[in-house]
Amino acid sequence: MATNIWESGSTKVAQVHTLEVDSQTNGDVWVVLLEDYLGNSDSVTFTSTAAATTAEIMNSLGAQIVAATATGNAPWSGITATEDDTTLTLTGTAGQPFTVTPTVTGTGTWDVDTDTTECSGPNLYNDPQNWSLQAIPVNTNDVIIPYYASNDIYGYDASGIEHASFTVEDGCPIAIGSPLKYLSIEVSTTGTFTLGGLGLSYINSTCSDNDGVMSVRNAGTGGGDYGSSLNLDGDGIHTVTIDAPGNAKIGLGVLGSSSMSIVAQVIIRNGIVELGTITSSPNLTIYAGRVTLKSALTTVTVHGGILYHNKGSITTMSVRTNGTVDASRDQTAKTITNTSVFRGSTLNDPLGVYTFTNGIDYQYCDLGDAEVKHGPHRTWTPSAI
Repeated sequence: MATNIWESGSTKVAQVHTLEVDSQTNGDVWVVLLEDYLGNSDSVTFTSTAAATTAEIMNSLGAQIVAATATGNAPWSGITATEDDTTLTLTGTAGQPFTVTPTVTGTGTWDVDTDTTECSGPNLYNDPQNWSLQAIPVNTNDVIIPYYASNDIYGYDASGIEHASFTVEDGCPIAIGSPLKYLSIEVSTTGTFTLGGLGLSYINSTCSDNDGVMSVRNAGTGGGDYGSSLNLDGDGIHTVTIDAPGNAKIGLGVLGSSSMSIVAQVIIRNGIVELGTITSSPNLTIYAGRVTLKSALTTVTVHGGILYHNKGSITTMSVRTNGTVDASRDQTAKTITNTSVFRGSTLNDPLGVYTFTNGIDYQYCDLGDAEVKHGPHRTWTPSAI
């Protein structure tokens, strides 16, 4: 087991990619899809006619790309296209990788689809020169993004590598990934994620054996256009513990179609946390902080702080002393099968969006000992617990 530290010392080199057609027939549809380093994508298309030649295919695709680059819009900005009737050559901006996916519908085929010059630069996770071991992280490496790091890390899919651990040290200022292209990291059985960076980050975390453990110790206080500074999704994480400063913004399974599978439990000790699409129904325990819930869960226990319950039903919810559950921010109907409140707790449902299947149990307290707002025009029938 070796430690591999992010040093980001590589020199910027522009990527060069070439395409050539092998054969074509009438009606073939040729598509060149381009994705930039931020995850923006777009494509150009040419449909062969009976009289079309290879040169015409290259001419048309090349002209379309030249026109697209002239707009300055992603993903074409920074791309230079040239063609000589045989070869279409795409050249990127130094240090900014791109991905080309050529396809053809019909009987035609592409002949050449290759990088003649690979991209390198100080922001690439898959550049050996950016690592202390002068090698891309491999299975069993303990990967550390240090607190003194100065160059951002672009999104990259490293999920096929079973890291022993992945750590972003406390106070690390750099950005990691992007909203459309997360940095995807996989850890081995019982591997760990320790996240303490302050930069805007998008990280996909995976453990194939469902035993990964994640600890979030810090995050930034800004969220760009998406609300959270640290944005997480992934699969196979056993336990997530969030113990960050009270103004740190963290989102799990929040963006777009993003989701996060957590097998056992989420423990929140502080922070501003949004739980979006959470699968595998982990137990949620809150001790402090402000938490927004948008998923169905089995067991929720609120010891302190406040839970804003926007969406998703709960099987068992317990609101303990100093804990608050607030359902007033979203009018979506929700069902709580088993509900308990304790002395000094608050349950706020002024719009009456909750259905309490088995009523509300006042545990070791009287009606006046817990603050419960349940909306007007409802009937409550007392019974023994």
